[in-house]
Amino acid sequence: MSLDTMKNSSWSKESSERLNHTMEQIEEEVKKDKALTHQQAKPVTPGKKLTEEYIGSVGMTEGKLSKVSGISLETLKRVLAGEQPVTPQIAVRLAKSLGTTPELWLNLQSKFDKWKGEG
Repeated sequence: MSLDTMKNSSWSKESSERLNHTMEQIEEEVKKDKALTHQQAKPVTPGKKLTEEYIGSVGMTEGKLSKVSGISLETLKRVLAGEQPVTPQIAVRLAKSLGTTPELWLNLQSKFDKWKGEG
């Protein structure tokens, strides 16, 4: 059977339709898997880490951290809410105030930014 004959045969048309349908289903499943993987892999934001591990849990308040670090209360609240990224300057101030490293805060921010960009 020639290629032209196969293209025009009902078997070929049915097979092509099934194949297209199957490919569409596979593409849809891949999209769902990517979305689920992205959602599950959400990294901790610097604000969440500050809130969970420092503010409240060790007697630190937003006001105290603002005063000790020299970060304005408004900026700190924005970082905590995830509305303001941690800049190198903020990272240095947090590190000095909390006994951590600037890299900790910058790495958290970088991982979150990368995750956000992949969405």
